Amino acid sequence: MRIQIKELRLHDFRCHQRGQWRFPPGLTVIHGDNGCGKTSLLEAIALMAHGRSFRQGKDPSLTRWPCECFMIEGVWQRYGPLRIQLQGRRNQLQASMQGQRVSLRRELTELLPVVVDAPQGRPLVTGVAADRRRWLDALTMMCESGVQHHHRAYLRALMQRSRLLRQSSRTDELDAWEAQLVRHGQHWRRARSALCQAINQALREEETLVEGTLQLSVNETAPADVHAWQQQLSAGRHEDRRLGRCRLGPHADHLLILWRGHEVRRAGSRGQQRLVALALRLAECQVRQQARGSWPLLLLDDALEALDSRRQLQVLRRLQSFPGQLLLSIPGEFSLAKETHVHCMTVHHRE
Repeated sequence: MRIQIKELRLHDFRCHQRGQWRFPPGLTVIHGDNGCGKTSLLEAIALMAHGRSFRQGKDPSLTRWPCECFMIEGVWQRYGPLRIQLQGRRNQLQASMQGQRVSLRRELTELLPVVVDAPQGRPLVTGVAADRRRWLDALTMMCESGVQHHHRAYLRALMQRSRLLRQSSRTDELDAWEAQLVRHGQHWRRARSALCQAINQALREEETLVEGTLQLSVNETAPADVHAWQQQLSAGRHEDRRLGRCRLGPHADHLLILWRGHEVRRAGSRGQQRLVALALRLAECQVRQQARGSWPLLLLDDALEALDSRRQLQVLRRLQSFPGQLLLSIPGEFSLAKETHVHCMTVHHRE
């Protein structure tokens, strides 16, 4: 199954006073001048699925100035047509599906799988380590059944241990919570390891795209043996109290993205990093499909940036084989339209 957006209507959203667009299945290249609102189209689609913008930071200016509210309407295809409507104003967002009020995070995110890669988002390759770990953990909880319970229990035990360390509580209480940390952390770590194997399997199919081997590797901070893990937690209490954080466990592990055996954010050029980021998103879509049985909608904002014409053509031909729907925005004119025969859409500034 493939999730698909068929129609999008915007009213007073970002720079768009009013607009309507229709999207076919497969790959669509969205192009136009800088500032015409290409990224805003992708943002509106992601907003329907995620309940928040993929642009970093809190941005109160979703509503076109000087209006007080905006509206996003979308017609999606999932088994049958789904009509989604968002109404928003500063710090408020209400969603309805088929005319009935729904919860954005709890209902729409499950119904509308959408994967986004955008320069204005949190970059996987060049971003901070915590963002890469959060991405992997969120994907693990979505793809591996039952791990969400262990993730919540682990974080609760971590919070309780930190509180007891600050209070210099009894050793037996700390022992109990550290045992919980290790037990639930083992489940979390095993599920994450299984997901990394699935992603690495998918990444093998992208070696031509990235021009080399690519794999994820987790640098674990805790030993594999559960008894040694618990002993190190006990021995490190004084230092953890001094630092104000626990240094062992999956919450502190580091996710490495290795290209040709080297960490790509250090060894790769800007163009190579863009290719690796694209390969990771394609692999993410594949493991999501394997776990949930449906291909997500893939949104790529300015994915051809920093690539020469040869690599741009290579990327476009790879994206044409993507089984789901894919929307790609690029600045300016689309010069490779005749060579690739992809569907193109020009966005004009709407006032």
